[in-house]
Amino acid sequence: MKKVIEKEVLERKREIKCYAEQNVLELACVFDVEKKKWDGRICREFEIKQGHHVKVWAHPLYGFLNEFDANVLFVIFFLLGDEPAGSVVVTKYRLAKTMGVSVDSKTYRALDISISKLTHSVVETTFFFDYETKERIKVGLNFIDSYRVTKNKIEIMLGRALRESVKKYYLKKISLTKILKLKGLAKLFYLFLAKRCNGRFEAKIETLLRVIGKKEEYDRLRKGERKKRIKRYIIPA
Repeated sequence: MKKVIEKEVLERKREIKCYAEQNVLELACVFDVEKKKWDGRICREFEIKQGHHVKVWAHPLYGFLNEFDANVLFVIFFLLGDEPAGSVVVTKYRLAKTMGVSVDSKTYRALDISISKLTHSVVETTFFFDYETKERIKVGLNFIDSYRVTKNKIEIMLGRALRESVKKYYLKKISLTKILKLKGLAKLFYLFLAKRCNGRFEAKIETLLRVIGKKEEYDRLRKGERKKRIKRYIIPA
């Protein structure tokens, strides 16, 4: 009986390892220009379709994508690994060529705007503090890839969960009932790991500031100061 269980655990580990190697680094986004909405996908290729609905799929070595043009989806790739947080690791020419966009001055200008507007931060911490439940949750390094500020919200991109983290949480087999009892950001994070949901969640800037303990910034924000100037915060350990 023990050998059977050990064999099942070993097979499960192999299955998780295989899944992680194939999918964890292959997160991408679908952005519908007409609906102004992001939708997450796990995929290996990328393509740009004509019309309002534009699909872009990520290369396995790259993280989340971003968009800053109403007509064409310009993508900024970030290599997740040894590169410093925030480094753009592809040239504008390579980016344009990869996307099948003609390399001209107009394209360069659009890409310059995209790069300057994009905020990117790799969170190098092993803990995430959930403000609502007052809990510190161990999540593994780099579980958040980047933030994107949109009006009064920060979109938090879950660009990569480390393979070890994925293994750990899958092997623990956290029940869906337990996950649903959690509140706020913790619940969404666990759902991301357990169910491979759309790969991102949104948090109001006010909530994020409270979560990361920036009380002064939060109080200032409540008074209406610097609302548009908040770019990114790194969640402390």
